[in-house]
Amino acid sequence: MDSWSEEKILCLINVYKIKTLLWDPKNENHFKKNLKEDAWREIADEMETTAEQCKKKIISLLASFRREKNKTKQGTSTGKGRDEVYCSKWFGYEAFRFLEDRDLPRKRLATELDDVNEAALSSEQMEQKAIPETPTLPSSSKSTKRSKTKQDYVSSPIMMHFRF
Repeated sequence: MDSWSEEKILCLINVYKIKTLLWDPKNENHFKKNLKEDAWREIADEMETTAEQCKKKIISLLASFRREKNKTKQGTSTGKGRDEVYCSKWFGYEAFRFLEDRDLPRKRLATELDDVNEAALSSEQMEQKAIPETPTLPSSSKSTKRSKTKQDYVSSPIMMHFRF
């Protein structure tokens, strides 16, 4: 089957949408190659074509969707007038909208370094609350601030986890 009608393509997109293991990295079977091949064969049977043709068509359609999504994103940037905003007229755009949230960043896991940073920040904030602000006197032209040495960095709460 070399000819894909819009109706047939929308049907392919819907079948692809149902097979979440093919497109959703959060699916527990997403990284299992054998299960993905089985899913492509099932799609091919339903579409009455080969799995390879279905894959090629989906890859092509995904490229078109990315192009339209980027045009839409750029068309809604600030400074654009209402008549300059881009709205996709591509027939497959709405059918592929289920993929938009697939690329959202996941929550980060807190690392030990994050915990140290939070602890250091918390203790600094506590110190600032405990010490009342004193009025500053006009300073002389010579600065009394010394430059930091390697020892200052090594003894900081953040750097305590690293060995030198």
